[in-house]
Amino acid sequence: MENKESVTELKKEIVRLNKVVKALMGRVERSTHHQNNAFALFEGNILLSTQVKERTQKLEQLSLTISQEKNKLSHIINALPGKILIFNTDLYIQESYSGIHTQQESPLSKNTKLSEHFDHDFIESLLTCCKSIQEPHRTAFFEHFKNKGTSEEQYFYCTVSQINKEQRVLYIQDKTDKYLQDQVIKVKDAQIIQASKLSELGEMAGGIAHEINTPLGIIMLLAGQIKSLSPNSPEQNLTKAINISKKIQTTVTRIASIVKSLRQISRNESQEQLSNCKLKNIIHDALDLCRERFSAHGVSIKTELPKDDLFVKAKPVQLSQVMLNLLNNSFAAIRHSKTPWIKILCTDLDTHIRISVIDSGLGIEKDTLNKVFD
Repeated sequence: MENKESVTELKKEIVRLNKVVKALMGRVERSTHHQNNAFALFEGNILLSTQVKERTQKLEQLSLTISQEKNKLSHIINALPGKILIFNTDLYIQESYSGIHTQQESPLSKNTKLSEHFDHDFIESLLTCCKSIQEPHRTAFFEHFKNKGTSEEQYFYCTVSQINKEQRVLYIQDKTDKYLQDQVIKVKDAQIIQASKLSELGEMAGGIAHEINTPLGIIMLLAGQIKSLSPNSPEQNLTKAINISKKIQTTVTRIASIVKSLRQISRNESQEQLSNCKLKNIIHDALDLCRERFSAHGVSIKTELPKDDLFVKAKPVQLSQVMLNLLNNSFAAIRHSKTPWIKILCTDLDTHIRISVIDSGLGIEKDTLNKVFD
C-alpha cells in the first residue's frame, strides 16, 4: 500500500514540475519583449533553476523511498514459503512471485491460464473461493490435495484476495510436510489411546476375575455344605438343601449378571445405533463389573436414581463405557482414602438427564484438568 501511494505521489510531483517549467519558460519568453530583457532572463533562469532543483530533490527522495519499499517487498516475498500469483477474472496470470521454498521450481509464465498449471479440482476450488469474495481486502481460503491417496500425495493451503474488480491474488503454500507430520501424530495418538485401553482392560480383567471368583467361592462353599449333610436327618437335610439351592441360584444369577454386563460393555460400539435405553440398566451394567472390587477395598457406593424408570436416547454401550471409566477414575483417586465413597446422582432436567459421578477424592489437578478428555 505504501509503495502504491509513493508512486502516485511521484506522478503528482512530475505533473507539478512540468507546470512550473512551462510557466517559467513563458515568463522568460515574455521578458524578452521588455526593456532590460537580459536581466529579466537572468532572473527567470535563477528562479527556474531554484525551483527545478527543489523539485528534483523531492523526486529523488520519492524515488529512494520507492526503491526502499520495493526492496522491502522483495525480501518479504522471498521469505514467504509459497507462491504469489496475480490473475484476472479470465484466470490469466499477470504476475508471478516465488518464495524461499519454491524458487527452485520452474516459474509460472505470464499471460498463461491457471488451468495450464493446475488440475481441474484446483481450478474448481479456486473459482468457488473467488465467488465468495465480493469486495476488496476480503480473503478466503481452500485446501487442495494433489495425487491424493498415492505415495506422492501433496497438500496445499491456498488463500485468495481481491485487489479490484478485475484482479485477484492467490497465495499457494505447500504444507505437505506438516500434513504428513500431523497424520503421523494422529496415528501415534491412536496407538497411545489403544495402549491405554489395553492397560485399562488388563486392570478391569483383574477386577472382573475378582467379581466372578467371589460368587464362585460362595458356590463352592455351599456345595460343601450340601456334601456335609447328615444322612440321618432327611427332613432337616431337605430344608437345608432348599435354602442352599436358593443361595446357589442367587449367586449364579449374580455371575450371569456380571457376564451380561461384560458382554454389553465389551461389544463393538462402531456400528451401534441410537436407541431408547433404560438409564438404570446402563448404571447397573457398569456397577456390576466393579461392585465387588470396590467392596473389597472398603469403597461404599451410593446411588440416587429417580423412582420412575427413565429412558434416554443414546448408544448404550458407549454410555456404559463412559460410566465404567468414570467409576474406575474415582476408584483410582480414592482407593487409599480413609473413608472412600462414590456417589451416582441422576437428575431429571425435563428434556435432558444429568448423571453425576461424585467421589471423596481431592479433585483433579489443574495440569491434568486440560487432559481429562484424552
